[in-house]
Amino acid sequence: MTPERWDRISGWLERWRAAADPGQRDTLRAQLAREEPDIATEVTDLAGVSATLYWQVAAIVGAVTGGWLADRWMRQTVRGRIYVSAIGMSLIVPAMFGVGYAPQTGLLWVAIAFLVLFGIGWGFFDSNNMPILSQLARPQLRATGYGIMNLVSISCGGFADWGFGMLRDRHVPLFGIFSVFASAAVISIVLVLLIRPQYLEK
Repeated sequence: MTPERWDRISGWLERWRAAADPGQRDTLRAQLAREEPDIATEVTDLAGVSATLYWQVAAIVGAVTGGWLADRWMRQTVRGRIYVSAIGMSLIVPAMFGVGYAPQTGLLWVAIAFLVLFGIGWGFFDSNNMPILSQLARPQLRATGYGIMNLVSISCGGFADWGFGMLRDRHVPLFGIFSVFASAAVISIVLVLLIRPQYLEK
């Protein structure tokens, strides 16, 4: 990227940071698309990569690390996987707040840093779902339990997307929306820590 092109992008980012409310930012976004479509496309492409690549890679690292750590912890206590899962959710809480606040800074690296934190937390949490279920359900019911768990998971995700879009249409700030999601993550931490293993794996 040439210095001149970067200066143009930086200028738009400064104007974005100075915008006081979501309505002004919507207007600014439309103005960028109208006046400099090439810059708008580049910024959109950069945002798309940043919104998916970094947290997905971090989630893979988190899943491998979280699985290894949980197996090690299980040598000390049958709640080892539960603790690792709770740690993962604990990482997701500040990540949610950070992602929601990142647009206020106008700095892409801030959003990426919190997305990476989210990915690591998600990996810790997700890699231990099935093993924890195996400690709760009898062997002959584990596949059914996992199917129900996945149904609830994707349903909650779908409703969250719908709710997010509805709130954004009403110009609710991103920080407020992600604060709601962070609150849900806090509740998840409590629920995970309430789990009491019933079965050992066979």
